[in-house]
Amino acid sequence: MNTHENLVEPQVWRQLVKEHWGKAPVLFKAVCSPKLFSQTSVLEVLRAARQKLEQGNSVNLSLYNKNNICRNAISHSVRANCGLAPLLPKPGDVALQEFLAGLSTNEGLESFALFLDRPNQLHTKTWLTMRALLTEFQRESEHQSQAVGADIFIGNYKATPFGVHKDNLHNFMFMSLGRRIMHFWPDREGEKSADESRKVSFEVEPGDLLYWPPEYWHVGESTGETAVSMNIDIWENTSSQWSKKSVIDALSASADPITELLANRSLLNKGGNEYPRNGDEPNQGAHYLQRIAKKVVAALDGPMLELSLSKAWLARISSAAMDVAVPRRTFAGISPGEHYQICDCTSLPSLSCSGKYLLACNGHVITKPDLTGWDKIRATICSGEPFTANQLAATDGSISTTDACDFLQELYECCGIRPVAGVICSPVSQ
Repeated sequence: MNTHENLVEPQVWRQLVKEHWGKAPVLFKAVCSPKLFSQTSVLEVLRAARQKLEQGNSVNLSLYNKNNICRNAISHSVRANCGLAPLLPKPGDVALQEFLAGLSTNEGLESFALFLDRPNQLHTKTWLTMRALLTEFQRESEHQSQAVGADIFIGNYKATPFGVHKDNLHNFMFMSLGRRIMHFWPDREGEKSADESRKVSFEVEPGDLLYWPPEYWHVGESTGETAVSMNIDIWENTSSQWSKKSVIDALSASADPITELLANRSLLNKGGNEYPRNGDEPNQGAHYLQRIAKKVVAALDGPMLELSLSKAWLARISSAAMDVAVPRRTFAGISPGEHYQICDCTSLPSLSCSGKYLLACNGHVITKPDLTGWDKIRATICSGEPFTANQLAATDGSISTTDACDFLQELYECCGIRPVAGVICSPVSQ
C-alpha cells in the first residue's frame, strides 16, 4: 500500500485506545489534518441534501428554531411540507460561513440548531474521509467496530435543544468551523447535582479530536458563534444484529429462483386451482408438491446463500464497517496503456467462492470468474506501484487486456484506483 498523510497521528489513536477507550471523555488538541472535513465539504453535503429534498426524497435532517420547535425531513409525510429545502445552500453559495450568516437572518432562526444524519450517504469525499479515519483507528485498535454512523451538528444555539442526554455508542467529534463547549457527567445524578467536581468540560475547535464513551451524559453549549462539527459514531456488540440482517438479505437473494419457480404457470392450472389436474388421480397433486419442495431445497442448498453472505462480509470489511458504501461514479473508459495507482487507505480484500473470484472495494463487491490470475493482479495493484491494464494482463495468460480494463473500470468507479500523471508507459511483451 502506498504511503499517505495521516488524518490523525497514530500515537493519538494508540493513546486513546490504551488509556481512554470506554472509560472517560478526552480531548486531543490540534491533532487533526487541516484536510479533515473542510468547510467546502460541509457546504457540498448540505447542497446534496437540498437536491434530494427538491427531488422528493427523504433526508434525515432536523432544524430547531430559537424556540426549540423542530422541523424535519425524515418521513414521506412531512418532507413535502417541511420547508427545509429553501433554507439549505443553493448551487451559487460558495462559502459556508456566508451561508450560515444568511440562514440566521431568517425569522425565528436567530438561534438555531441543524442536525443531519449520515452525511456519508450524500457526499463521496465525506464518505471516503470517514472511511480513512476509521481505517487509521482500526489499525491501532483491537476494538473492531461492528457498525458505524455519522452526523453533522450545526448551530449557534445556547445549548443542545433536546438537553442533556446520552448515546449508546462511542463518539468522535471533529470541528469544521467555530468552537463548541461540551459538558459531561458520568451519570444523570451528576448532571443534576450541584457538585461541579462531577462535571468535565472541553472547548473544541478545528483541529481537535474529542472522544467520549457511551455511558456519559452530555450537552453542547455555544460560545456565541456558529459552530459546525462532524461526528462519527461507533456501536459495539452489534455483530449478532448485523449477522442476522446479512442472513436475511442472503436468504432473500437466494429465494429469487424459488419465487420464479412458484410463479411459473406450470405449477398451477389455468383455472388457478392449487394442483394441476390434467386427468391425473386426485392424489397426484401431493406428489407434484413434493417435487416442488425438492426444487426449493435444491435452490437453498446450492451456492447462492454462501455467495451472498461472502459478498456481505467482504463489503463490510472494505467499508470499515460503515453502513452505506460510497456511491459508484461513472468515468470515461480505462485506457490499456495509462498508468493507475491504488488510492490511499483503500483496502481490497478478496476470496474465491462458488466458482467466483470476489474482490471488495469501498463497500462494493466485484465478481469475476475464478481464475488464478486475479490474485496476481490484486497483488500488483496492492503493491502501491503504478501499473497499466497491459501490465496486469501480462501477469497471467488467462486474463485478456480487455478483461483487465473492465476490472480497472470497476475499481475506478468504486474510488479504489486513480490515474497517475507523468508516468511513461514501458512496452510490455505479451
